[in-house]
Amino acid sequence: MTSDGPRPPKWRFARDAEGYVYSDGKPLGESSGQVGCIFELNQTVRELLADRLDRVSVYTNMFFYWAEGEPDERRDPDLMVIFGVPMNNGQENYKSWKHGGIVPGVIIETMGPNRHHQLFRDIRDDYEIAGVTEYFVYDCGGDLWPQPLTGYRLTDGRYRRIEPEADGTLFSHMLDHKLRPEGWTLRFVNPRTGEPVRPLGVSNWSAMSEARAKAEGRKIVRQSHTTEADLMGDRE
Repeated sequence: MTSDGPRPPKWRFARDAEGYVYSDGKPLGESSGQVGCIFELNQTVRELLADRLDRVSVYTNMFFYWAEGEPDERRDPDLMVIFGVPMNNGQENYKSWKHGGIVPGVIIETMGPNRHHQLFRDIRDDYEIAGVTEYFVYDCGGDLWPQPLTGYRLTDGRYRRIEPEADGTLFSHMLDHKLRPEGWTLRFVNPRTGEPVRPLGVSNWSAMSEARAKAEGRKIVRQSHTTEADLMGDRE
């Protein structure tokens, strides 16, 4: 018996009572470093919004649906923040029409080598169509994209690039904080005090993630000659 090599994994979909997927069986990230980055993002934003979780939701890797009756119109953001909807830790997926049409105010995606181009094309377009106010793309490893952090804000129904502040940070109106990339960590900085949000329990996670990524021998060619304009044209 001969073999053509390892077979690709078969993802197992789990659906809710209405037939909408809430799990596709895929791993959270493409490396331990990326998983650590996503985990820290979630914990940091929850800490930032800790006194508002009765009216704000923060979810990681949860399927988001924005079109009723269209179960294929979905994404599972690395992080989404939904204002006006309280946290529900037992929720399987998020359907905007179940919550008065409310969609995430902020979505943050981290880059992995197998989908980083999509983040500036199909995925970005879906969030624009859905009406997500702010969308950020974070190259947490710093080796996939010329800029470690790119942000967009919805203006008149279209995304426009968020211009960096004088200190190089990107300001999120929705979170009222500056976003500053630091290696494998995306800092959320109070614009009035200059103090970053540092949730307990994850202070060493970035260093651990970076060490693990190096141990894995991560080999990714930096896309130094590829820009967003090359992929989709200048839409600013």
